[in-house]
Amino acid sequence: MVNLGPSKGCQTCKQRRVKCDEGKPNCQRCLRVGHQCGGYSKKPINIRFKDDGINQAQKPPPQRYRVLIARADAREPSLVPALSPVQREVALAFFLNHFATTGRDFESSRGFFEVLRPVVAKEHPSSAISTAVTAIATRLHTLWRDGAKTSPSAHCLETHSLALRRLQQSLNNHKELTSQTTVLAALVLQFYENISATWNRTRPAVTHYDGAVSLLLSQSPDAKSNPVYSGHLLSYILHNEVSSALREQRPVAPRIRSWINGDNIPLNPSSTLDLIGISIANVQDRFSRLMDMDHPDSWLQSTRFDLEEVWSDVRAIDGDLIGWTKTLPREWRPFKMLHVKRASPPIATYSSSYDIYPSVPIAAVWNTWRCYRLMLLKIALVLLNVRPDAIPIKASNNPSLDTMQPIVSWAEDSVQELFDSVCESVPFHLGNYTRRSTLYDFEDQSIAFPSYHDLPPHDAAFLEHLSGDHFIPSKSLCIIRENIRDDDKPHSKESITA
Repeated sequence: MVNLGPSKGCQTCKQRRVKCDEGKPNCQRCLRVGHQCGGYSKKPINIRFKDDGINQAQKPPPQRYRVLIARADAREPSLVPALSPVQREVALAFFLNHFATTGRDFESSRGFFEVLRPVVAKEHPSSAISTAVTAIATRLHTLWRDGAKTSPSAHCLETHSLALRRLQQSLNNHKELTSQTTVLAALVLQFYENISATWNRTRPAVTHYDGAVSLLLSQSPDAKSNPVYSGHLLSYILHNEVSSALREQRPVAPRIRSWINGDNIPLNPSSTLDLIGISIANVQDRFSRLMDMDHPDSWLQSTRFDLEEVWSDVRAIDGDLIGWTKTLPREWRPFKMLHVKRASPPIATYSSSYDIYPSVPIAAVWNTWRCYRLMLLKIALVLLNVRPDAIPIKASNNPSLDTMQPIVSWAEDSVQELFDSVCESVPFHLGNYTRRSTLYDFEDQSIAFPSYHDLPPHDAAFLEHLSGDHFIPSKSLCIIRENIRDDDKPHSKESITA
């Protein structure tokens, strides 16, 4: 019998092992017998995990993925024993309650943590996302319990190896390849790498992140998926890409900009701020090329027209940043306090005052805003000192800024004000911590954080906070701050969140 190659029949006829008439869109054989035609599967997409900006001399990410799998296979037996139910449930409850839920909300979301609990609840325990979450939960629980210097337990290594295999299986399955839960699984495993690198003070690999971005952007926007999950994944990628571009002084990758231009991300205050960050990255890149530090003569060679455009963009974007603060809810505003709750060791303050915020994620968003403004003011001060002739003073909308000296004073005062506000947020983040936390610190009464709980119970600010959505019991503040502090910081691609 001649082999004519793979059958081109519909999925239902293939499963029934009968000849298909290959009718489109549904075959007549299925319709005649009352079966639902399964359609005609396409050839699986061949996804290559690589970043568009990667140097061609480097090995592509797929090879690094194979290396990760090979290492996992080499260090562990072929049959990976599962965690005991008690160990798994304790670790998962610890992670989902204290990392993925408590202290977070969709308004300040800039990552993927908020969607982990509902996604995992719908997936099979052996799925890639469930296994990846179990791996990071086990790793974090071990770090909190045994300390940073302790080597990963056998259970950690076993679960991580299994999660890598499950992800590889998903990448080889057409249905799972087009699912956003596979993207989420890769991001969770990247978080595992970030945590391990942070505690070991090393630089993490970003294979999982690059692969997740390539996979997500390859998926059709019209594919069946939960729009809430999709939006938060894009918000997470947007935040990381903007942070990376700003640190590396380059524009945001075109593929990210083209995808984000659509109405496909939730425009909460955090994501709106990151959209402004795209403009900052563009003007910073243009300014860096005009004022090449390696070639000082370029400062003089840059045309007045080009520098005037940079100055105009800086002022316009700074106005957008100031306008962003006017759109925030009133409860987002930091509350200034002048007295610190007594603690031993004491809580150090800056200028005898400090600010408290409704939550740590909100404080992190505020400091991102301050960093964005500082980047723009740095460009403004360089222009004012190096090429003052290119500054169109008379074009200012502010009558008080009609000469060079008031403009310089405005920029310098703004830098000082932003610097002060960053320093005043430090006590809220760190409290009187002088070391890493452990599980034994959860009930340690000597650990203190400045918060609304320091106000008298009848104080108007405390009562307003108590009735709001951001109220957190004082006993929960210790673990929440330690958990959120590292994973909500803006990351570059060298240190890659929800």
